[in-house]
Amino acid sequence: MDRKTSSNLLKFVPVLLSAFLMAGTSQIAVGSPTTVKVLPGGAPGGSSVLTFSVSPVQIEPGAEASLEIVSSQDISLLDGVLTVQFTPDLFINNPTVGFLDPTVLFSVQPQDLGTYRIAFQDPTGSLQIDQGKFMTLSGILRQDLIPGATVAAQVTADATRADGARLKPGNGFTSLTLVADDSDLILRVDGQSGLLAGGTVIVEVRTYNPKPISEGQICYRFSPSFFSSVNNVTITAAEPDVSFTTDTSQAGVFLIQFTSPSAAVNRLDGPMLAVEMTLATDLTLDAESSIDVDLMQSFMLDAEGQPVALGARSGRFRLSP
Repeated sequence: MDRKTSSNLLKFVPVLLSAFLMAGTSQIAVGSPTTVKVLPGGAPGGSSVLTFSVSPVQIEPGAEASLEIVSSQDISLLDGVLTVQFTPDLFINNPTVGFLDPTVLFSVQPQDLGTYRIAFQDPTGSLQIDQGKFMTLSGILRQDLIPGATVAAQVTADATRADGARLKPGNGFTSLTLVADDSDLILRVDGQSGLLAGGTVIVEVRTYNPKPISEGQICYRFSPSFFSSVNNVTITAAEPDVSFTTDTSQAGVFLIQFTSPSAAVNRLDGPMLAVEMTLATDLTLDAESSIDVDLMQSFMLDAEGQPVALGARSGRFRLSP
């Protein structure tokens, strides 16, 4: 090979080498495929908003209710906290909590009036939540709630997803409708506000339905730490043939039994029963409590001696702010 030919070949070497390298590069994998795992209810690489709410239902004042807390999605969780708030306050006492999955560990902490904080976790390490019913809140509803009104229910959810990611808090809002019951006679305790610690209050029970009563028993329950004593008792009647006895031997319970041969009870407008009670002296300015009629321990008979169907509404009592 002469010098001229050799020189020309050398000119092509960089070009051939560059072509070889480019061809080789096309055959080399520069990275493995990226797999993105999407968990139920979550966006790739991020957290989702978890929302629970109370199922919208019609509820009856003074009745027993079981309200369902439902999930808006399917998701797997490690743990979580639900804060359930009812406005106005819905239950007479703290409700009973029940989970659809009986293995769930939980604790309930009442917060402000009508608000409950429910922390939960599954001992197996992961709780699969399906869209729909998740848990229930059950109890006796306040008797002084007004039929036709609504109760606002809010559920705030704060939880950890199964992969350890924190979920954005979500809020679910529901309106629950209050309906009237079909009882013939509603025993209503009239609530009061502006009370003073150590003072007295006249607790009145009325029906707004002038149905003659010949015999009956009324039992109402109260907090002995709020009401320290029961004093005078008065039954209003159209005739003077009413006789009655009272029993206050059990703390927090007032029981009255009465008879009227002429069925003179509940024939007049106004309160059927009035009881003077003394408030405890150590109550704070923001204290409040209720008096509730115990329908299991109460009954009424009409002029013919036949049982009358009863309903009840409790009364709320508040001190001066």
